[in-house]
Amino acid sequence: MQGTQTSYCAGSVEGSNLADCVQKQIIGLGGLIDRKTNTQQLYVTKHTNAVAILVEMAFIDQEDDNKKLGDPIWQDNFARAIARGITDYVQ
Repeated sequence: MQGTQTSYCAGSVEGSNLADCVQKQIIGLGGLIDRKTNTQQLYVTKHTNAVAILVEMAFIDQEDDNKKLGDPIWQDNFARAIARGITDYVQ
């Protein structure tokens, strides 16, 4: 597997909206494969009263992705993209 994906709990309209906002911002960084948003029955997104998503920015078992994850500039870019996505969601 390679790329960026954001998961949310099936049936969560707000989770879907938040996932879309965050995924859009991360993919906007360029140089990433868009694996889109998806629904998964993950404990962290299903068993909460809050709007929840799980962001997989890249996969460590893929050479190109691994380089990005280890690069402080990419780490900062990922963090800022997630923050912008959350800001987009709440506005």
